[in-house]
Amino acid sequence: MKAAIAEEIPIEQDDQVVNTVRNLPEVTSIHPFATKYAILKTPEEMDGVLLKGLDSTYNFKHLSGFLQ
Repeated sequence: MKAAIAEEIPIEQDDQVVNTVRNLPEVTSIHPFATKYAILKTPEEMDGVLLKGLDSTYNFKHLSGFLQ
């Protein structure tokens, strides 16, 4: 059973929805993203992860405190 957060079928961008959401005072930015399931494996352990990819329009300064 797969989680609903990782969509198999892409959602097409709807400019009307994007503009409506962008005009909400609580929204500071909107960015497309992709998710993909993966397995990380070391000689001792194995774990499932969900990777999230962001495109070049994303301001990565928001994540700078978490990146090494």
